[in-house]
Amino acid sequence: MVVIEAEGLVKRFGRVEALKGVSFRAGGRVVAIVGPNGCGKTTLLSIMVGVRRPSEGRLLLNGVEPYVRREEVLKTVSFAFEKPRFNIGSRVEDVFSVASELCSDYGELKALASELGLDPLRGRRLYELSSGEAQLVALTLALGCDKSATAVLDEPLAHLDVGRQSALARYISVRGEVVFTTHVFEEAEALADDVVILNSGRVKWVGSVDDMFRDGLYEVLVRRSRLGELAEGVGGCGGEILADFGTYVVVRGVDEGVLEPLLRRGVLIGFRRAGLRVRVYGG
Repeated sequence: MVVIEAEGLVKRFGRVEALKGVSFRAGGRVVAIVGPNGCGKTTLLSIMVGVRRPSEGRLLLNGVEPYVRREEVLKTVSFAFEKPRFNIGSRVEDVFSVASELCSDYGELKALASELGLDPLRGRRLYELSSGEAQLVALTLALGCDKSATAVLDEPLAHLDVGRQSALARYISVRGEVVFTTHVFEEAEALADDVVILNSGRVKWVGSVDDMFRDGLYEVLVRRSRLGELAEGVGGCGGEILADFGTYVVVRGVDEGVLEPLLRRGVLIGFRRAGLRVRVYGG
């Protein structure tokens, strides 16, 4: 069980405020932080694993303030960030050789590496790996070395082909003890127990997949030239746009009676209610 508690969390980079008073509590076997690019997801994760300190407020991961108790975090948390770069000449095989001495269950690590298709890469040097291949190595180490550790993963399904995405998603769902970010709302919905939606450095919504249904969350495909009409139609009925993901937006507090007229007028291309989907990855 992963539990994340944030209280008035602010992170500034010079004059830029990446996190703006973020407060939430989320928990479950898998927790997803979802939002469009640039919303503050990676900054939040970097605080969660103790790499950065907040400018204001605090964050607890499983009751521990990670940037204060870094030594403890290193023993109980593993992490992998998006697009890792390994500018060294060691081979993938060398990495797994070192891991065999450090991992609590090397057999588990080998099995995951094989499932994710890393066996043909063992003779490659790390600097020769593509961004997707390097990401697979980092994810395998973060997830497979110690299944009791909380794995904190930044966009783990990005840059992977469909087969590896599916294999990794199944593993995350079965393993649990995972926090991950994504800009794909359906990934969060399919895998997570609790979901945190970030937008422009602020928390817009927190809850479970069941809460998505109760709160009237919809994924809406909108014609970009008519986004203003969607905002007006939703806002006029007491709803709101939670986040804009480019090809679609997530709205809250509406129903089909609001969206269907917009569809008939050509404002929308389609919509889907969140919280109805059967979990496609099992677990």
